[in-house]
Amino acid sequence: MQALHDTTKKLADLKGFHVPVLLKTIEDFEKAGVDEYFLEVERQKLLKLHVLIEELEAKAERLIKRLD
Repeated sequence: MQALHDTTKKLADLKGFHVPVLLKTIEDFEKAGVDEYFLEVERQKLLKLHVLIEELEAKAERLIKRLD
């Protein structure tokens, strides 16, 4: 039960804070004309976050199935 709670909290944090902050950073970088290298670094971070979110969602599904 605690593992599901922790996983759900991590998902909420990633979706509610980390992803929006990273999207805003990318937007600000684009507006400021930052070098493409730095934009790509931020985009790669965003991709990694999306992969992590998918993994955590799969983990949450497995935990829910165990509880049933």
